Amino acid sequence: MSKGQIHKLDKYNLFLPALKAGTIIKQNWLNDFLHELNSLYENNFVVAGSSAVILYLNYFNELTNGKFNSLVSTTKIPNDIDFLYYCKGTNYESRRTINNFSRLQDYPQRSVTFMSDPDKNIFSIIKSFDLTSLSAISYVTIDKYKILTLDKLFNFYLNDLKENEMILEHNKEELLELEKNIEEFKKKRKIDTFLKLQSEYEILELSTDKIKNKLLAIENKINIINVLNKNIEIEPSLKSSYSINYILEKKYFEDNAINTNLFAHNLIQKLFSSDSGYESDNEERELEDSTKTQKTQKTQKTQKLMLPMLLSPNPSPSKPDDFNTEKNTITDIKSESGESVIKYTYVPYKIKFDFEDDV
Repeated sequence: MSKGQIHKLDKYNLFLPALKAGTIIKQNWLNDFLHELNSLYENNFVVAGSSAVILYLNYFNELTNGKFNSLVSTTKIPNDIDFLYYCKGTNYESRRTINNFSRLQDYPQRSVTFMSDPDKNIFSIIKSFDLTSLSAISYVTIDKYKILTLDKLFNFYLNDLKENEMILEHNKEELLELEKNIEEFKKKRKIDTFLKLQSEYEILELSTDKIKNKLLAIENKINIINVLNKNIEIEPSLKSSYSINYILEKKYFEDNAINTNLFAHNLIQKLFSSDSGYESDNEERELEDSTKTQKTQKTQKTQKLMLPMLLSPNPSPSKPDDFNTEKNTITDIKSESGESVIKYTYVPYKIKFDFEDDV
């Protein structure tokens, strides 16, 4: 794990309980949830989101005879699932239906949502699942599941936390402004305007309360990931059970290594660093881009709050001749010696992962 990731973990070290082994606690809905997850999971899928956090937590809690019981009791049942899968180019998953779940989008896309059919639904817990394609994924295998690595889950939730904190602050300012206007028109006895503003205030207040609840849920997931990470680092028995694998295989990139000194921008350097693996920033940028369409589909009936986008803390890279900033691809070309050389084309993305809309 990089120094930057460790710093983030320390910053959001929300709560580290006294961990003691004992009777293993399981949520009463866990078996039913796993049964439904098994009905949807396929070998080429990688589990992400809340489901990944739950799988990690219950696995390591059993492995330590209940050491993480206090965290298990804080988890909530997920109603939607997030799956990632490897995809080269635009060869996206084309199925319209998967196990009585129907795709919302008309055409295959990088990120799509499948909703359960009320007339054919055999699931009592899972109502929808998102399917997102990536050209590179890091994962850990637990039981029979491929699960997104903890550091990736942490980064996605951290950015989700920051965005919702920004929305919350904006809502608070709007509520204060509405309060002033309501009082003003109340004094002027303009009933129609007063009632309209009062209605807007109540709607915004409900939205703000929902964001507050979502922030608590995100913070809880960050805390669980934080605690698991720290214990995996210090306990050999846990560390040996946390083996990271890669899609595409990391060996492919090691065999075709490129001198990172050629690239001044640190995002490009991280792409090739042995610490973070080839997938780090490229994967997160692709994932953010792929989820924009999905979030639009989910919220098309609700007027969205317009806010400035979170900016990357790093400046945009320069544009050398070998880079086409309108695409984000990896091209395998042949050198004069006949060896395979990888050419990277870069475009910056804002990192974001909308794991679940409802808390």
